[in-house]
Amino acid sequence: MAQLGLNARPAPPRTRRVPSAALARMGVKVLNRYGLLLECAQCGTRWAPRLIAGWHRPAGYWRCPNRCNW
Repeated sequence: MAQLGLNARPAPPRTRRVPSAALARMGVKVLNRYGLLLECAQCGTRWAPRLIAGWHRPAGYWRCPNRCNW
């Protein structure tokens, strides 16, 4: 494993941007640029999907908790 120097900092976790146009077709509005806060276009419910190891979004993260867009 590589040693970090005194002034070296570990790289921040990489997160991919979510294509907001693709989510808009599913009835979801992206409230921040990394897709970590979502809002249902139909009922207005807001939710933040729980990320899994490595900052990955779980399958079906775009689904409204009230089942508006299932």
